[in-house]
Amino acid sequence: LTLLRDPDLAPGSLLLEMIHVAQCPAPPELEMGRFLPPTTLRLLMDAEGQDRSADFPHERLRGLCLTGNRKLAQAIIQAKAATLETLFQSGEYLVARMAAGLEDAARARMKGELDAEIDRMRALARVNANVGPAEVAALENRRDRLSRHLGRVRLHLDALRLVVAA
Repeated sequence: LTLLRDPDLAPGSLLLEMIHVAQCPAPPELEMGRFLPPTTLRLLMDAEGQDRSADFPHERLRGLCLTGNRKLAQAIIQAKAATLETLFQSGEYLVARMAAGLEDAARARMKGELDAEIDRMRALARVNANVGPAEVAALENRRDRLSRHLGRVRLHLDALRLVVAA
């Protein structure tokens, strides 16, 4: 819990910062990190459920940390519990949409690279008898396995911070 003095925030305003990590578990031989490395996704939800992370970079949210004043922190959290629950749910929905966008971009990047490689191997196989259909099939199998694993992007909530404007 952080108390923040900022001229752009009315006193008593709440912001909920949520930091997630998007990961895609896959066997190491698939080299999933080439297409979707572990990626940090940050949201900063205001009381209306809008993402304000572009307006307030992480560095701007430096304020007085209330972890030492446990009673005050608990009182604020209990008083705003319903609002925080709504903000959390809105944030989870938005971060799931962000992860879907990451998945789509990674899938397009993967298909573009591997389809080009498969086309190159097929063209090479027409002029070089040493390139067999097994090599093309192996690339196609890799592309299909990667595509299946990209459908399994996992989100992990790494950090939460409540910011209260003072």
